[in-house]
Amino acid sequence: MRTVADLLDKCRETCSLASDNALAKKLGVTRQAVSGWRRGNSQPDTVSCDKIAEICAIPLQRVLGIVGEARAIGREEKAVWRKLASIAAAIVIGFMALLAPTRSYATSHNV
Repeated sequence: MRTVADLLDKCRETCSLASDNALAKKLGVTRQAVSGWRRGNSQPDTVSCDKIAEICAIPLQRVLGIVGEARAIGREEKAVWRKLASIAAAIVIGFMALLAPTRSYATSHNV
């Protein structure tokens, strides 16, 4: 997931929503707002980013990174936002690895 459109698709999939209109209602925004986000004419504000993160169960930092990169003008600024999104993804993967019991632990402790 690298674009705002990808985020919107993930939200629709997660919530089993058939249209962007249904997604707009779920997010508490207009259909035109979601359409603008999808086309890249505008970007979600921070409150909408928070709702997207919550609905999709994605870290807010990742959502903000993706949206920030879409808003950014220069290559260097885009790289900073991309880094934020990547760090958030790495943190989630790290937590998942810590929470999953290892094979040797599970075997030695009859888990």
